This record gives sequence, structure tokens and C-alpha cells, in this order.
Amino acid sequence: MGLLLALVVQAPFCTASRADESPDSAQAPLSPEQVKFFEAKIRPVLLESCARCHSTDGGQGIRGGLSISSRESLRIGGESGPAVVPGDLDASVLWEAINYRGLRMPPNQQLPPQVISDFRQWIEMGAPDPRVPTEQVVQSKVTPEKIAEGRSFWAFQVPRRPAIPPAAPWSAAPIDRLLAQQYTAHGLQPAPDADPLTLLRRLSLDLIGLPPTPAQQHEFADAWQHDPQQAVQVTADRLLAMPQFGERWGRHWLDVVRF
Repeated sequence: MGLLLALVVQAPFCTASRADESPDSAQAPLSPEQVKFFEAKIRPVLLESCARCHSTDGGQGIRGGLSISSRESLRIGGESGPAVVPGDLDASVLWEAINYRGLRMPPNQQLPPQVISDFRQWIEMGAPDPRVPTEQVVQSKVTPEKIAEGRSFWAFQVPRRPAIPPAAPWSAAPIDRLLAQQYTAHGLQPAPDADPLTLLRRLSLDLIGLPPTPAQQHEFADAWQHDPQQAVQVTADRLLAMPQFGERWGRHWLDVVRF
């Protein structure tokens, strides 16, 4: 069943390995009526609607840390808690999910009312399950607390615009004001402003990896005389539009992928 028992961003956390039946897996002997009810009304639904996404034999792994392969795995459940708590509908995540209360299983189409009623009856009678365990189920170590802790990681934080400090004598742009604040805090002084040709050379080498031509130097110097800020903006736009910009920065990405 395409059941998402939690907003899962990682690989499944419920592992299974072949093992003998554990002592705590025993349950009271089941009556023939209980076995018949499970085999006729519960097991077929689990296999048809759940096994694809919640069984080691389903082909898609064990989603949400939940396996429906055994009685024990259902009762241990996944990252949202026990899938089945015998006799307790409200504590059974499976019951909440098939009723589309927050979780939705199956996700594409809800089970027929009669099937849901069968699951109600099954859980209320103690969720009898005659299947002999062939797997040792390890309970997921993912808890709501750990999920909340993970969401505090910086990469998951919503970007927020920082408060911009007041302008310093040399800080025109907002980023310069942030730098100026740290300079002051550490008792540092900024380097003197670069002359126009030095600034042009830095722009050209940084963006396209090539020095400016003599003609470009003369053009920039003339533009600087009229409006320094406009001269920088026009030159930066021109360099960004050049094929050499893509070639230069494409090399960095190729280094990342180890081409």
C-alpha cells in the first residue's frame, strides 16, 4: 500500500534479517474462527494493497519504516508509531490511515467501507495474526524528536533577510555594510579603493578569466569619468553575457563532477 507513515526524506530505517522466532513473538493460541477471519478478510487486503510498498518482497522496499510482512512488524510499526495495537483503534496508525485521518492509505483510492469495517472488527478482537514470523524486526530509531532536531539544520531553514547595519563612510551596498560592521568589531580598516583600470582587470579576470583588452580599458576609463557605478554595471553585464563566462565557470562544475 502506498502508505507514507511519515514525511520520509531518507532511506527506510526498518531492517529485517532471517532469524528464529523470538521469545516475545508468542501469542495466545488462535481460534479457528480468528484464523479464518484473518485469512479471508485481512491478509488479502494487506497483500494486494500494502505489500508493494511495505514488504521486503514488494519491489519498492519498506517505505516509512513499516513492514506488513509479520505480526511483529505490524505491531512495532514505522516512523509514525505502531501500525496495529490490538484492541485499541485510536492507537493504531493503520486504522487512522485507512480512514484518511491525516495519513492516506492506499493513497490513490480509499478502501471500501466494508473492508474498513473488517479492519475495525479485526483490531477490536485483538488483531489475531497466525503468520509465523520469519524475520527479526528492528524498531526504527527515528522518533518525532529526532525529526524535529533534523529540521533545525541550517539547510532546512527558511531564508530570512538580515537586518542591514547603518552605512559606513565606505559602505554603499548592503553587503558592504555587513562587512563594515565586522571590520569595526575586529578593529580592521578596509583597503583603499582600487583605481578604475585595476577594478576592470579584477572584473574581467574573475568573470571570464581573461584580462581586458586595451580598447576595453580606454572605454571603461571614459565611462568611469561620467558615472563610476554605471560603468561597473555595464561592464559586469557585458562580461556575464560573454561565452567565456560560461566556459570559465563550467570548468568549476566539471571539477565538481570530476570530469
